Parts: sequence; C-alpha cells; structure tokens
Amino acid sequence: MTHSHPRDENMGSNDSSGMRQQIVGHPTRDPSYPTDRPQRVKAPSFDGNIPWEDYIVQFGLIAELNEWDNKTKALQLAASLKGKAKTVLADLEDSKRRKFDALVDSLERRFGRANQTELFRTLLRNRSRKSGETLPELAHDIQRLLSRAYPGASVEMKKTLAKKVFIDAIGDSNIRWKICQSRPKSLEDAVSIAVELEAST
Repeated sequence: MTHSHPRDENMGSNDSSGMRQQIVGHPTRDPSYPTDRPQRVKAPSFDGNIPWEDYIVQFGLIAELNEWDNKTKALQLAASLKGKAKTVLADLEDSKRRKFDALVDSLERRFGRANQTELFRTLLRNRSRKSGETLPELAHDIQRLLSRAYPGASVEMKKTLAKKVFIDAIGDSNIRWKICQSRPKSLEDAVSIAVELEAST
C-alpha cells in the first residue's frame, strides 16, 4: 500500500512556487552583461561669448558619448544656441537648420577665431582698466584677448604685447611711469610691481 507524504507534496509546491516567483519577479541577470544605458549628457549652451573652437570640440565629445546621429547633433546644437548665437538660425534656410555640417559652417563663419582677429585686436588696443577691476583680473583678460587677437604669434611676441597692453591699460600715469622705470621682464613682473605700487599709494 502506497502512503502519501503531505510534507513532500507541500515542499514540492513551495519549491515550485518559489521558483516561479524567482523567475517572474526577480529574474536572474548575468553580472557581466551591461543592462543600464549610459546616462545622457546635456550639451552646454553657446552664446558667442566663449571661444567657438573650444565649444565645438566639447560638443563633439558629448555627441559621441550620447551616440547622436547627424540630424540629432544638428537639433541639439540648435537648441543649445543662446543670445546672439541664436540669430544664426534665422539666417539659415529651414532645411539647413537640421543639417549639422551647414549649421556648424554658419557658426564657424560668425564666431570662428579666424574671422574675429581684427575685432579682438581692436578690443586689445582699446583695453583700459574697468572700475573695480583688480590688476590680476586685468592681466588675465588681456591674455584672453591676446590669444584670440594673435592666435599664431610666438610666445615671446605674446609676452611683449601682454606686458605693453597691461601697462597702457592702467589709468594712473604715475604708476605706469614707475612700472616702466622698473623694467619688468614679463606680464607677471609688471602685475607684481603694479600691485605693490597701488598698495603703497
């Protein structure tokens, strides 16, 4: 006579129920298989006030990370434009606004370094110290303008120009004269001398 074993049946039922729960509710995953997509990185905005060449390099890396195709790159680039940079869109035909190469070409012509050297040379010639501007801040901005006004200049030429423009930009003629008398060898020397002179007045 065969005897049933309720405990065995319950165990079997519990085992199969637990297995179904594991399969349905908690599927096992291969830990070596990547299941999560990489987080999307948003492109920063471009308003024309930062170097275009620096921006488009960063944009290209973000586009590669996000795996954008050319149409998506065009739309993302268009969406990132702010301020005066946004006006470039109005100058393009509707179809070209969705073409990445056409949009980049238009922005390059407007904001590219090669087409703005004269503008930055003028800004450099007319640079004077602003109200409340510290001497180190003035020197830093002169270096920024210099790199865009004379992108192909030698290091020595840039050093000489930076020192001259800095001294000329100081409003106090007495401090300018004393800096020249000290014969600074570099922009850093001129800034250090100017700071000491200003502190003693």
